[in-house]
Amino acid sequence: MAGARQRWNAPIGSKCRQPGSPSSRYDIAWLQCRAARALLEWSQAELAYQARVAAKTVADFERGATEPNPRTLARIAETRELAGIELLNNGAPACA
Repeated sequence: MAGARQRWNAPIGSKCRQPGSPSSRYDIAWLQCRAARALLEWSQAELAYQARVAAKTVADFERGATEPNPRTLARIAETRELAGIELLNNGAPACA
């Protein structure tokens, strides 16, 4: 997929979850992560390597078990964007 910029319109019906909000789990972030990996044809281990995070962090995040700290989420998002994946929310940039 090198060189090709891809867009995925994420089906988001509400605003992105705010950091530190109560335990109401906001699932779209991990779905976006999984979708971006699928578009790139990367394994969880490859995403972890490219983002310089632990593979367990990616695995736990994608199954909704944990929400990584903001710095880790930023690394994952930056890695996805540098690889050419832009996630959208009805045409506007999506979070995470």
